[in-house]
Amino acid sequence: MTIRELLNLTKTLETKVHSALAVPVSPPLSLGEVKVLEVLVSEEDPLPIREIVARANLAQSWVSTVVKGLEKRGWVKLQSDPNDGRVTTVAVTSAVAAGARKALSRNALPVLMEIAPHAKKSEVEAAIKALKLLASA
Repeated sequence: MTIRELLNLTKTLETKVHSALAVPVSPPLSLGEVKVLEVLVSEEDPLPIREIVARANLAQSWVSTVVKGLEKRGWVKLQSDPNDGRVTTVAVTSAVAAGARKALSRNALPVLMEIAPHAKKSEVEAAIKALKLLASA
């Protein structure tokens, strides 16, 4: 597989995952937006941007851009940290949190079976295992 083929595969997977979300999202979320939302959804309390950067393993400038976009969508709220007004914290709105938790917890197997309808279930499960291995490297 070439890098170009890998990039095309990534785009295909991203498109299919977006279409599998319980609620259609327009414009579609980028992978960075998904990562930031995953971090925020996993927490009850607002997080400083620097904490989101660390947990999502993304550049601070990118996280700041993503957060501004999510705020424009009405999905997150920004506020100053009550202990340090220089620090901006971010919290996902309750409606988005509930929907995101549901969407992100869905089993990926049916989505991948749709992408590869001729593949055996065991082959798709092996692909999931390989993707998890690659992601943890």
